[in-house]
Amino acid sequence: MNIKQMLECYIAHRKEVITRRTKFELQKAEERAHILEGFRIASITLDAVVKIIRTPTIARMRRRS
Repeated sequence: MNIKQMLECYIAHRKEVITRRTKFELQKAEERAHILEGFRIASITLDAVVKIIRTPTIARMRRRS
């Protein structure tokens, strides 16, 4: 192997390493985004539940009738 072939092999190897690492990091970021989206939805729902609980019982009874 001459130096040009060695450099080509090294560059091909580095490209593969960088591509794999980037795909791995992207997958982790997408998983994290999915979890954060779930937390966001849960917090929105939680606010509504807390609001219902804090509403006085009489006011809730009036709304039902």
